[in-house]
Amino acid sequence: MELMDLVMGQLAHELKNAIAVIKSSSQFCLDWEDLPTPIRENLSIILQRVQKIDKILNNLLNSTTPTTPLLLSSIDINKLITQAWKIAELTSPKKSVALAMQLDPEIPPIMGDEERLEEVFLNLFLNAIQAVTPKGKIMVQSRPIPSKNLVEINIIDNGPGIAKNQRDKIFAPFFTTKKEGIGLGLSISLKNVHHHNGNIYVQHGKGGGTKFSVRLPVTQPQR
Repeated sequence: MELMDLVMGQLAHELKNAIAVIKSSSQFCLDWEDLPTPIRENLSIILQRVQKIDKILNNLLNSTTPTTPLLLSSIDINKLITQAWKIAELTSPKKSVALAMQLDPEIPPIMGDEERLEEVFLNLFLNAIQAVTPKGKIMVQSRPIPSKNLVEINIIDNGPGIAKNQRDKIFAPFFTTKKEGIGLGLSISLKNVHHHNGNIYVQHGKGGGTKFSVRLPVTQPQR
């Protein structure tokens, strides 16, 4: 596994170097004012696809390279959840998802890496948005669990759900049930949560759909 990670990481680095040249060259051409419209449109398509490939390579690098130390700070988890949802909405403008938030105002702050935790919830929100119909429903809840010194965040959607025989596989690298994507979002999210001494659980929602539960310790995680 370590050898495969090394090879894939090196391959991703090499591809990113090539992608950088294509991106800069495409952008250079697009900056020409007198560029014919058909050429401009095709260059724009090339640039968009290259940017998507670059994003996939970044995810691949995140999944294969050693985890860097956490940049710890005190985090208002309700605020972070709200910020992540706003980003998810902007990323998915074609869907009018009905969102219900039940965020406990008494939830204690946690020590964590804000950027990595935001990525975790952004991934979970995007998964939920993609799972539901254009006018689907998503519930986001936060609550403290004082007896275990934890906070819990639930993301519940009313989509088709995840088959029972797939629930144990969805966090595996490169496993995906989507037509697009390479199956790294949930794998990286779980890795980030584990680095905070937390965990992610998935189960079938009570009324159908899927429920993801993220549990994070209130105490300081390992660096």
